[in-house]
Amino acid sequence: MRIALIGLQREHTPPAGYGAVGRIVAGLAVALSRRVEVLTVVAKGSRVSPRSFEVPYVGRRGTPDPEHMARYANVLSRCDVVHNHDPEMIEWLEKYVATPVVTTLHTNRLPAASPTARFAYLSEFQARGLKHVGFAGWGRPIIMPPSLDRDTARSKDLLVLGQVRPEKGIVDACRLAAATGRRLILAGPLAHRNETWFAEVRSRFGGRLVHVGEVADPVRLLLLRTSAALLFLSRPAEPLGLVMLEAMSVGTPVLALDLGACSELVADGVSGFVRHDVESLAMTVDDLAYLRPDLVQKSVERFSEDVVVEEHLRLYRRVAQRSLLTMESAS
Repeated sequence: MRIALIGLQREHTPPAGYGAVGRIVAGLAVALSRRVEVLTVVAKGSRVSPRSFEVPYVGRRGTPDPEHMARYANVLSRCDVVHNHDPEMIEWLEKYVATPVVTTLHTNRLPAASPTARFAYLSEFQARGLKHVGFAGWGRPIIMPPSLDRDTARSKDLLVLGQVRPEKGIVDACRLAAATGRRLILAGPLAHRNETWFAEVRSRFGGRLVHVGEVADPVRLLLLRTSAALLFLSRPAEPLGLVMLEAMSVGTPVLALDLGACSELVADGVSGFVRHDVESLAMTVDDLAYLRPDLVQKSVERFSEDVVVEEHLRLYRRVAQRSLLTMESAS
């Protein structure tokens, strides 16, 4: 079976720092390539290790070269299934590529696309919200936990890892840290046009707030390993929250609001705490010391390479079979 994976055309795969979609596609590409032939279609300059086909941005805002796009379509049409991760590519793929396509949605919104488009969902929450429109199967990420370094001391710091903007619950995270007397580390790029807002946040919460900017591995991994907990307080609800799984994979518990897929991922009282409001979460901080890192790490076993690769191979066989049945009925 030949699989083409398409990453976001505006981001590198994997990303140097921030970028959940790039991390998901890169991890899937490496794991799948051990079982099937994989072509990874990525933004120009990406560093993914399997066989890659670099293309310029081809979304609605781009102006792709027709000759280049004809070659692109020809390459994809020689695969058995195209697994797309860029919603802006759906319309183009359905128009120019003969191969059956399935798209993993990384948001809670259905893109403007053909009613025949097939989708892979990241979580039960996402599937419920979209009511299984075009549902083809599950497209969960692969998490490969590193071995726990028992000599690495944990601080009392709380960590937010990701883009710094209001929707990520930064103010709530600051409130929680202030209420518990903890320091809050923000590791991520400041979103464009949020400078004034963030300056006000800094002035309000003072020295307990430390913004280290965007971090790449291995600093990113070190922050996850040594923090007391990862905070995930995004509003509105997100369909997955990859960083929660990454934190738990190194034994770091998660404090999350009960929104989106959080209660699916975090086992309350085992791998972290899930509550309905920040005040209730603050009351759990002292209990973090009683959570066992090995049990926190164990909670991500269902996202292991073997489990997720089999899940994806079932998805690809289903998509290919449905496409074949559709062609036969049309003839």
